[in-house]
Amino acid sequence: MAAAERAGDLAGAVDTWMSHQVDDAVYWIETQQNRQHTTTRLASSPIDIAPILSQLLFDRVPSAILTSATLAVGRDNFEFSTGRLGISNARHLRLGSPFDYQSQCRLVLPSKMPDPQQATDYTKACAEAIRRHVTTTHGGTLVLFTSYSMLKGDRSRSHRLVSTKRSHPVLPGWLDVPHVDARTVPPGNRGPSCSEPRVSGKESTCRARRWKQ
Repeated sequence: MAAAERAGDLAGAVDTWMSHQVDDAVYWIETQQNRQHTTTRLASSPIDIAPILSQLLFDRVPSAILTSATLAVGRDNFEFSTGRLGISNARHLRLGSPFDYQSQCRLVLPSKMPDPQQATDYTKACAEAIRRHVTTTHGGTLVLFTSYSMLKGDRSRSHRLVSTKRSHPVLPGWLDVPHVDARTVPPGNRGPSCSEPRVSGKESTCRARRWKQ
C-alpha cells in the first residue's frame, strides 16, 4: 500500500513537471554522474517565492531573524528584500559588522585574469595569485572558492602553495569545522562551533561546542 502511494505521488509529480501545470515557474533537468551510474533529476522552482514564504512561514510565526550581508540596500532600506521574500508589517534593524576591516582586511582586484571558462589557465592563474598574496600577508590567509570542483581538481597545487607559508594548510574536505576554527581563529575570537549534523531517525541534531577562552 505504501509503495503504491509513493508510486502515485511520483507519477503525479512527473505529470506536473511534464505538463508545466504550475504557473510562474521555471523547469529544468539536472544530471549527475559518478563511477557507478548517472542520476537524472527533474526540477522546478517558482519565480516569485514571496506568496509562498508569506503563507507558509512569516504569517505563522510571531518573529523571525534573517541574517545576510545583502538584506539592506543603502541606509536602512529593506524594501527590496522584504518585497521579494513576502515580508509585510515588519520592523527592521540594520546592524554594522564588528569585523575590524581597517586592520584585518585587504581588497585586491586583479586586472588580468583568464576567462573562467578556460578552466586550466584560470585555475593556474588563481593559484599563482593565491601564492603571491599568501606571501604578502605572511601566510595569514583564508581562501574561499565559489567552486568546490576547482579546488578539488587542483588540490595538490593548492597544498604545495599553502604549505610553503603555513605549517598547517587547511583545505575543504581535509578537516572538519572545529579543527579549521582551531587553526585559523585566534582563541579570543572563537565562538560556538557546530560540527557535522548527526542524523537519528527522522530528526537531525547538531553538536555544538563552545571553545575555551
